[in-house]
Amino acid sequence: MPTDGLESPTGISQANLKRATVTLPAGMAVNAAAGHGLAACTATQVKMKTNNPIECPDGSKIGTIAIVTPLIQEKLTGSVYIAKQNDNPFDEMIGLYMVFESEKDGILIKIAGKVIPDPKTGQLVITFDDNPEAPFSSVDLHFAQGPRSPLLNPRRCGAYEIKAELTPWNAADPNNPTAEETVVQTSTFEVTEGPNGGSCPGGGLDPKLTTGSSNPVAGGHGSFLMTLKRDDGTQRFTALAVTVPTGLTADLRGIPYCPDAVLASIPTAEETGQAEIDNPSCPAASQIGTSSAGAGAGPDPFYVNTGKAYLAGPYKGAPLSLALVVPAVAGPLDLGNVVVRTALYINPKTAQITAVSDPIPTILHGILLDVRDIRVAIDRPNFIVNPTNCEPLSAGATVKGDEGATANVSSPFQVGNCAGLGFKPKVSLRLKGGTRRGDNPALTAVLTPRAGDANVARAAVTLPRSAFLDQAHIRTVCTRVQFAADQCPKAAIYGRAVAETPLLDQPLAGPVYLRSSSNQLPDLVADLRGPAHQPIQVEAAFRTDSIRGGIRSTLDLAPDAPVTKFTLKMQGGKKGLVVNSQNLCANVNRANVRLNAQNGRRFNSRPKVVATNCGKGRSGKRKGKRAR
Repeated sequence: MPTDGLESPTGISQANLKRATVTLPAGMAVNAAAGHGLAACTATQVKMKTNNPIECPDGSKIGTIAIVTPLIQEKLTGSVYIAKQNDNPFDEMIGLYMVFESEKDGILIKIAGKVIPDPKTGQLVITFDDNPEAPFSSVDLHFAQGPRSPLLNPRRCGAYEIKAELTPWNAADPNNPTAEETVVQTSTFEVTEGPNGGSCPGGGLDPKLTTGSSNPVAGGHGSFLMTLKRDDGTQRFTALAVTVPTGLTADLRGIPYCPDAVLASIPTAEETGQAEIDNPSCPAASQIGTSSAGAGAGPDPFYVNTGKAYLAGPYKGAPLSLALVVPAVAGPLDLGNVVVRTALYINPKTAQITAVSDPIPTILHGILLDVRDIRVAIDRPNFIVNPTNCEPLSAGATVKGDEGATANVSSPFQVGNCAGLGFKPKVSLRLKGGTRRGDNPALTAVLTPRAGDANVARAAVTLPRSAFLDQAHIRTVCTRVQFAADQCPKAAIYGRAVAETPLLDQPLAGPVYLRSSSNQLPDLVADLRGPAHQPIQVEAAFRTDSIRGGIRSTLDLAPDAPVTKFTLKMQGGKKGLVVNSQNLCANVNRANVRLNAQNGRRFNSRPKVVATNCGKGRSGKRKGKRAR
């Protein structure tokens, strides 16, 4: 500020500065990494309206200030402090205190400033108003540089403009000056290199995904760990879809959901994050893991490690969901809570889970989050169940950036000790109804695996030659289009199936359809569903053909998931698909069962096909009635 007129005996000094408003360029924002060790200075500690020395903690100091004035000989120096959120003269989220003094001259000056971030872009407008009505030659305000600087540079190279609006005390109305009374000046600076001295960022998206298990033992329990990172200067995460390795399942028994109403009620306003940390909204019983996020520039982001992952109910067409609740408390700032709901879709053929997140915020209350590192640990004890397949697997993710880019990444995943898993399931088959040639008995097949064994990968069951397929009883076949749309006609139902699993409180059950196939005969498909509060759907499709005169049904793809008992009941009588080619009671009939395990083991057996009505009359009618 020129002071020639003041220092000359005959000169006329210019007006003193009342207000300075500085608008930083778009892209320059608060750096979240500055939250490391950062404290805040309260209104009580700064003692604005007194001449008493301040008591601001050293951790609240974010810069220095030096002022040259013609009124005194020495330079005035001091510090810049961050004010406590909403506990400052402006009741704003971000406030600053400039405090400088001269012990020699007995001068102590305190000036408060406010920082207003644009809620959509994060652009900062800084205002110091009601400055002391005294002349000064220059003010040097300096914020530390480096990875923990309070300011974050724009992430693209180029020239950027800073705008200053300066209002004098001699304006007709200093609080509402005219355009002619306000001096507007601009200053430019250039960003010429990328982070860490590298080349200028090109605006791409190149995330890195890492997944693993805390206990990579086949069929065992362990935590599922996922980390997604991006380099400084690349596009920020806005959405995420993660497909976990095939066979990685979860024991959902007894775990309540965090209710939708509770999730909707979690506050997101400023200064509500700490309350969520102290008293979480979701019931503790619904927590299945934790989450953390690293944000800010440089090699050492600031980590918010207070996030929790909760199990929630059906969401956006998915039978289950995950709710990540992250209180955004970083240093002296409490930005409220971030709730990211994630739909958990289950592939009906493989039971593989794909987690699709809602949008991930990039700005919260005007503060650029600049998330660089997302970590999720599903670590509830005995919750995650590992695959029983020890072949190399992988997890994959589709990541979206804030400039429209999409990237697909993957991470290897593998468990071991498959050789330690046994495999010896039990299969039983029963025919109930007429036993004579030409009768159509009802068929019940039961598969009972042993607990702790490897899961079934493939199953082929060939009925004895005494059982043929009665093609005359094929009424209606559900098309693949109808099946996909859940619109199969009732006439296409030929039985019912139930799958009991140690992962769920209730079994999966549903009708068995004949569905059109690329093979010569229709497929036999069990459409297994969970209850309304957990509408999991699993499809068990059996390919049907004939081998050496017997009916063979083959399940080529079974999910790598534990099953306690699988029961298939086919209709008999006029709706029966099985027809006797001979009297069932005249001979011992055996099926041929070939089972393959997920760990590569095989188990073959020839169980008896028991005709339950033998000894009750040749016709298979109830006991006490005379056979014809």
